[in-house]
Amino acid sequence: MHEYHAVESLIRQLLEKARESNTKSVSQVRLALGELSDFTENSIQLYFQEFSKGTVLQNASLLIVRMKAKLLCKECGAVFEKNKESFECPVCKSMNLLVESGREFYILDMELEV
Repeated sequence: MHEYHAVESLIRQLLEKARESNTKSVSQVRLALGELSDFTENSIQLYFQEFSKGTVLQNASLLIVRMKAKLLCKECGAVFEKNKESFECPVCKSMNLLVESGREFYILDMELEV
């Protein structure tokens, strides 16, 4: 359900950019979505379709690009992609980590028809 407000905000941003570009329609929108994000692709797609009805975004395809999580080990300083099985540092085996990336949810780009 938290996708509702995030996608609503995203649609406002896209419509503003489209208005500034005097576009007649948008053919594609690409979004970055981090693997640690709580958002689900199905909900994003559903809300995107709903909120874009009757706008220049109505016929746009939505492409969601999954972003890998990167972690920083606070013990040894290693930066690494999250392992599927654990969050353990592959260098020193520490679990004392910071998330560098992986929670993304933003617009990468959109294709306009001007």
